[in-house]
Amino acid sequence: MKYFFFTNSSDKNDPVTLPFYSRRSKGPGAEEGAVTVDVLLGDRVIETADGPEFLGTAALMESKLCRKGNKLCLYDGEKIYQFPMGEIVGIRKINQGIPAAGWNKKKSPKEKRYQQAGVMLFRDSFYGLKFFYAIEFLHGGEQYRLLFPAYELQKIREMTTQMTLEESGSISDEIRPSYYWKIPKNAGSFFSPYADVTFRARHPVAYWIIISIGITALLLPGILVLFFTIRIPGSNYNAVLLLGFAGGFVVGLGLFNLVAAWLHQYLGHIFTIICLLAGAGMITATFLVLLH
Repeated sequence: MKYFFFTNSSDKNDPVTLPFYSRRSKGPGAEEGAVTVDVLLGDRVIETADGPEFLGTAALMESKLCRKGNKLCLYDGEKIYQFPMGEIVGIRKINQGIPAAGWNKKKSPKEKRYQQAGVMLFRDSFYGLKFFYAIEFLHGGEQYRLLFPAYELQKIREMTTQMTLEESGSISDEIRPSYYWKIPKNAGSFFSPYADVTFRARHPVAYWIIISIGITALLLPGILVLFFTIRIPGSNYNAVLLLGFAGGFVVGLGLFNLVAAWLHQYLGHIFTIICLLAGAGMITATFLVLLH
């Protein structure tokens, strides 16, 4: 599956956009009957069992869409792309939350119609989509998807009246951890403020329960070590107490990582084992010094 328009669309030699590239245009996309729509962009999109997953934050880009004969035309502000109507398979709903940025509409994302279309807010500001849609193409034996937010669905359907709307079934609500040995290549995205959007959109209650358990697992070991060490007679060595608390915190990192697996943000068994062994060693050293 290839995701049209998620790469650098300014490069006409892009292997994803090239098959549909038509021509450069200096005009405002002034094809007759063109409408303004948002499409989803991203630095990288991968295919998962649940559908496309953005590695990072998706962006909304305003584009012009129109029908010209038997082709669907998309104007990105610089170039026009043409999609043969006969190659369009259908429109598919992707029941997956994604972090997104770049609100382009004049009206507020708090409006009811945008909320019903899966727009997510944080402190009244747009920060993601609970679900979105994809126009699916079959071109040259390859499958392509053009992704767009749900609030543009009506415009897309009006432009593609010959298509049969096809929605995917709801994604399973089953919550399962994701375990593996090595740190994943996309681990950097786990530290993004938008990293939890997908899980939170699907499981809002379970999300806060898991977060609470994770914070407890992170802080409790250090607190317990400090609680017991300060009760040892003569434990007035601040540096030693600090070592014990730090060891408990490192153990907490390992435990927190295990909990994070339920959010699909696991850093791997190797990271967990290192944290647990290193933290346990620091705690052991602390008690040996204090009990000596």
